[in-house]
Amino acid sequence: MQQHFTSVIFKIEIQNLPRHFEFAQLKKMLTGLQLEPKKVKAVNKATYAFVTFSCQEDKEEALKVLNGHKWKGQVLKAKLSKPVEDL
Repeated sequence: MQQHFTSVIFKIEIQNLPRHFEFAQLKKMLTGLQLEPKKVKAVNKATYAFVTFSCQEDKEEALKVLNGHKWKGQVLKAKLSKPVEDL
């Protein structure tokens, strides 16, 4: 049986995103901050997104960098995501 990567423990939620942003802009902002997201899930027309990282250190760095970061006039909030199984 093949071992699958489980992302639930390395997932964060970014809240207070601008009302109108594009997925590509969000990914560019994350990589511009020297973060290395493994997976980004932005909910259409929502002001939050879920971002998954490869390891605990990357997740902790993202929480530190993103919490309070100002992007497009919004002060972002980053927190641990509730662990819900990936489908």
